[in-house]
Amino acid sequence: MNQLEEEQLIDELRRLTRMVEKATDGVDFSLPPHPPQSPLLQDLYQQLVKLVQAHEHQQKIDSSQRAFFQRIFDELPVEVVIFDQDLRYRYINPVAVKDDEVRQWMIGRTDADYCRFRNMSEEFLQQRMELHARVVKTGEAYSIYQASEDRDGNVRHYVRQLFPVFMPSGDLEMLIGYGLEVTEIKHKEAELEKKNAELEKTNAELDQFVYRTSHDLRSPVVSILGLLNLMELEDVPPSLQRYIEMIRSRAFKLDGVIRDIVNFSRISRQEIQVEAVDPGELLEQALEDIPEHVRTPQVEITHEVDAQAHWFADSFRTHLLLSNLISNALKFQDPARLENGFVKVRVKVQDQEAVIEIEDNGIGIPEDQQPHIFDLFFRGTHQGGGSGIGLYIVREVLERIGGRIELDSREGIGTRFSIFLPNLQPEALSPNLTPG
Repeated sequence: MNQLEEEQLIDELRRLTRMVEKATDGVDFSLPPHPPQSPLLQDLYQQLVKLVQAHEHQQKIDSSQRAFFQRIFDELPVEVVIFDQDLRYRYINPVAVKDDEVRQWMIGRTDADYCRFRNMSEEFLQQRMELHARVVKTGEAYSIYQASEDRDGNVRHYVRQLFPVFMPSGDLEMLIGYGLEVTEIKHKEAELEKKNAELEKTNAELDQFVYRTSHDLRSPVVSILGLLNLMELEDVPPSLQRYIEMIRSRAFKLDGVIRDIVNFSRISRQEIQVEAVDPGELLEQALEDIPEHVRTPQVEITHEVDAQAHWFADSFRTHLLLSNLISNALKFQDPARLENGFVKVRVKVQDQEAVIEIEDNGIGIPEDQQPHIFDLFFRGTHQGGGSGIGLYIVREVLERIGGRIELDSREGIGTRFSIFLPNLQPEALSPNLTPG
């Protein structure tokens, strides 16, 4: 080999070496049109061809992946923007900026360029710049709610978030922002708030109407019962006595319905008032308040109290629970077993809860009716002349104060209600329960 051939061989080797380096670094380049003539370089050329083919294949994969992810970002129904490490726009999806030409113009420009292009105020621009700087400095995502007018003067509402992505070295790699328009949700919220306000007003007016009307209705009922008592002080013919008893029975029933309506109105309107409660005293008051016409002399009422801790409760609502359930136990006694009839009331107070049991040996509740006894106006039998409101009130009270009730009843044998009430210790009160 002469000197010229050696120089040509060395030049070709250098050129192929540079190509190998470019191929290794993933830099685009073109292969020489013909393989080298020298057998010494042909093997190197073949290795270079393989590197070029692998590089082209990887480029196709990368291009396909970029197209795939860009298609996803383009189709997302939210605003998506990506800034590079110099806080220049690298990507903007069509939801963020609808104009194709503007999107292309923004690539490589800063947010300040865009804000000035859109004639946004310097104050608004400064706020955005400070937000970007804060996110980069803290390394934490930041969410913000914004309301702005569109070109037609309509107010649009957005929830936007900006978060940074850092390289392993700790340097900023990109800043990603996305925004979701919530204009329709805000409008729905405003409509819902308006309807809730109207509903609260209507409910308050209805409660007030029911409360006042019930009191107005009760006055004549009490007068009727009083007049009946006066009539019986006179010599009443036996033929009229039957009618007096019928009138009294209906008047008592109407009075019971009115009482239930008043109580229901009160538990709906009155805030929960938690106070220290004496279980024995509360039980005595509930027994005293049972209407006279409900009492049955032959039925024995017994009660026991086991207070192992101080009891904190809403005394008004707890009183309603006791009086309604004890009244029911008396109303639904078995007429054939009155002489042996009983109602047993047990109250046990512990640190976490109070348990009230009311047991009777009355007519019991048929199994098919038990799922419905707490429904409004449900009456499984006409015995007792109930309004169908009492047990509904019991359920409403328990839901309001966080209690629960269990029923064990067998037709023809008797019924036991077990009530579990949280002991509302002052230090354990939830925010919606205020001690009285």
